[in-house]
Amino acid sequence: MAKARGMAETAEQAGLTRPALYKALSEKGNPNLASLLGIMKALGVKVSFQLAPETATQP
Repeated sequence: MAKARGMAETAEQAGLTRPALYKALSEKGNPNLASLLGIMKALGVKVSFQLAPETATQP
């Protein structure tokens, strides 16, 4: 998505440098939460979490 939108524009909106964006999104990248949230915001991506259903049965 970042490449389709433009890496320079995405990086700027995410508050990162272009090289930092490439590094964060690379196969060996390990972005911190702040970077990941900035990238998601720049791309207009929203994530939500919910509890997993319990798989253990109760006696």
